[in-house]
Amino acid sequence: MKLKPSLFPAILFLAALAIQLLPGCAPSPERSRLEYIESIIDERPDSAMAMLDSVDTAALRSNRDRALYDLLYNLALYKSFNDSLDEPALTRAINVFTDCKDFSRASRSLYLLGKLQDLRKNSGEAAILLTQGYQFAKDNNDYFNQGLCAISLCEVYGKCYDSVRKTTYAKVAIDAFEKANKTDWELYAKLYLAGALITNQAFDSAMIVLKEIVSDPIAQKDPVLLSGAYDHAALTMLGAENDTMAIKYYAKAISLDENNLSDGAAQNIYALLSLNNPRISDDKDFQILIDYLRRIKPEKPFGILALEGKYKEAYDAIEVYRTEQDEFIRGIMNRSIDSTIENYHKHKNEVMAQQLKLEQKNKIIYISVFLIILIIIGLIIKHKLRKQRIRQDEIIEEAKFLSASLGNMNHKNTLLLESIRELLSKQFSIVDTICSQYYESNDKKSIAKELDKLIKDFTEDTQIINEIENDINRHYENLMTNLRAEVPTLTDNDCRLFIFAFQGFTTSSIALLLGETSKEAVYTRKSRLKTKIRKSASTNKEYYISLIK
Repeated sequence: MKLKPSLFPAILFLAALAIQLLPGCAPSPERSRLEYIESIIDERPDSAMAMLDSVDTAALRSNRDRALYDLLYNLALYKSFNDSLDEPALTRAINVFTDCKDFSRASRSLYLLGKLQDLRKNSGEAAILLTQGYQFAKDNNDYFNQGLCAISLCEVYGKCYDSVRKTTYAKVAIDAFEKANKTDWELYAKLYLAGALITNQAFDSAMIVLKEIVSDPIAQKDPVLLSGAYDHAALTMLGAENDTMAIKYYAKAISLDENNLSDGAAQNIYALLSLNNPRISDDKDFQILIDYLRRIKPEKPFGILALEGKYKEAYDAIEVYRTEQDEFIRGIMNRSIDSTIENYHKHKNEVMAQQLKLEQKNKIIYISVFLIILIIIGLIIKHKLRKQRIRQDEIIEEAKFLSASLGNMNHKNTLLLESIRELLSKQFSIVDTICSQYYESNDKKSIAKELDKLIKDFTEDTQIINEIENDINRHYENLMTNLRAEVPTLTDNDCRLFIFAFQGFTTSSIALLLGETSKEAVYTRKSRLKTKIRKSASTNKEYYISLIK
């Protein structure tokens, strides 16, 4: 059964209401403003923060909008070098975005939470969060967030001296940033790759990557990136035992941004100065390195003390440095990042189970809402059908009443018609009797004068014949009109013969009325009348013939 068009608005309203009732995904008036802030936050975090401060958080009526606000606010803090990120807010955002299957934003939230754990030196937790964020971004083909999580994992594994994973994630980050058309981030990923290659003592490969970085026009505008590239180039030259180039690259790195040198750069510079002491007073690059060491540590490093012949002080400084290094190495060895990753996989399975449970719950909600809508539609249709049945019953009752009334009227008409036919028959019977007596009488002259005028009027007066014919039409459903129309060859005399025969006049009466001298003449004329009717195209010919008595 087709639904009536009047039901469609109700169905659409119910569907819209069902969507609004779905948990956490209904938009609020501030949604478009938050999406605009999201579009500018990577390039203009300060402007984004100012706009976020003016957002009416009370107008954020859905969980998804509140989660987006929390994500953007923490992202603005992070990009402004403010480490006071809100861990509970980011955790809530991750859950909401995961439930709504907004995996790009879930990935960015996991990235921020992973960076926060890394700042707190929780390498295992950081690796878990960043790996989950990377997987979300990968499954959603979100190359930029995929690259962010990969480069952060590269950094985490670099701090744990896991050069294999550091190299793997550096290459993944390079590929992701290239696909996302983020050249500046791609260059930083290449810097991490160069560091991993240096750790693996692949100095030639590292130098190729570093030359690609420093020759890029975008890197020329970024002193922090260039400083890091020259710092790594110095490490590469140290590994290749090219002290001259190492000193040169360290001097360039310090000149660009001395705060961006890698861990251990100062110790490497001490060693370079000690091994190349004849050039201390003459070389400009040497002087840049010495000035740098004096700025970062007021006390003289052991390399400088040895050059000045203060061997006891140099030895004590070496002992202090070795003790510091031993403590640092023990701290690294105590980190159990591998076991933490195992815990991550366990946690991931728990999350997947929880997600599956949530999806099943959502399916139940969807099915329930759908069934409610179907029930409402069914009730509406049932109500419509019930009204239609009631109306049909009323129509049937009215039809029955009209049928009964019509039956009564037909019965009355039949009785009336029978009375008229009986009266007409009596009138013709009188005429018939008179004609018969006149025909059979031997004393015709005695009654001729009395009947002559009556018979003449009856047989020759056209008006009387027409009245008789009209009476027959009126009481016998237009019998004569139909006969004339269906058998056009009939003459007026033929029609008169038909009328007299139809009304049951005797042959002698018909002979008298038609002016025939014998009955045989009437029989002949009846035969001819039947022949004319039979030869006609009328479909009622047999019926008309049967009326000729």
